[in-house]
Amino acid sequence: MGKTLKAEDIAKVASYVVSLQGTTPLKAKTPEGNKWVDSSLE
Repeated sequence: MGKTLKAEDIAKVASYVVSLQGTTPLKAKTPEGNKWVDSSLE
């Protein structure tokens, strides 16, 4: 069976992802795919 992250590790990953928001890395890839929008919120 696959490995599962502990709650503490999930929090660390989430914090890292949030820290990337608003940054402009060098050599960034252009967006791919379609942006998902939750239609139940409309």
